[in-house]
Amino acid sequence: MRKLITIGLAAGLLLTLMTLPAAAQDAYPPAAPECTLSDSVVEAGDAVTVSCVTWAANTPVTGTLFSTPVVLGTTVTDAQGRLTEGFTIPASTAPGPHTLRMSGLNRQNVQTNVDLALEVVAATGVTPPTTGVTPPRAVPAPRLPRTGGDALLALGLAAGLLAAGGGALGVARRRNQAELSA
Repeated sequence: MRKLITIGLAAGLLLTLMTLPAAAQDAYPPAAPECTLSDSVVEAGDAVTVSCVTWAANTPVTGTLFSTPVVLGTTVTDAQGRLTEGFTIPASTAPGPHTLRMSGLNRQNVQTNVDLALEVVAATGVTPPTTGVTPPRAVPAPRLPRTGGDALLALGLAAGLLAAGGGALGVARRRNQAELSA
């Protein structure tokens, strides 16, 4: 009977431990790098500051200006995968809409691009009039909902309690039989 109780308790404990979530488990899906610009409208020849989060730690990230690709520079993320860097828009850049692409490794060490909308205006030294319309900014991909997961923990606990109850029932029966035969 002791063996039955020991086996039941061991099985319940094993099931309980197997269903506990890992403490260091990352959320799924992993966060994509996100970047913002200090200003969405900049004069040719001026600088714009890019701030980013959730890149791989201590890795290079390159800023490239498109329509015609021009590498503006490369910087290195900090230990948390963040960066803040100023990039100078070449004075020869044609006025109009452009894309500033940040390229580097995401937290899963996969090459990733983040595109930011940027409006370049002619260098005049005069602030252009605002139209009240803000150019669109890069929007991170929508996150998928997390499914499943926590019900497994409840199931494991229920199995453990069921095993412990079965063991207790076996002990009670054995005592009853011992008392009847005495």
